[in-house]
Amino acid sequence: MCKDRVMSETKKPKRVFTPEFKNRAVRMVAEIKEVPGEGYGAITRVSNQLGISKGSLRNWIAEDEAIKAGRNGLSNDERDELLRLKRELKELKRANDILKAAAGFFGAELDRLHK
Repeated sequence: MCKDRVMSETKKPKRVFTPEFKNRAVRMVAEIKEVPGEGYGAITRVSNQLGISKGSLRNWIAEDEAIKAGRNGLSNDERDELLRLKRELKELKRANDILKAAAGFFGAELDRLHK
């Protein structure tokens, strides 16, 4: 029980970054990489300066490159929304099939009663 309390007290809240912050971080890495001989370790330096993880910064750079390249690059928000809508569509189709089966069953029952 004590262990759970310690874990909950040490857990960091999730940080949310604005699109402007993300864009600026990506631009900082790009600017450093443009300088000859300075590109190595750019992501590490920028992530340390801004206090963010290298993985997050890499993801933001990949997302930015996908958008600029015009690939089927969906942002994380767009990808999450697409997955949510696909799940919702699947559930609605399932519910529709159940309702169709029920309508057929009760329709046949009514036909039997009227004969």
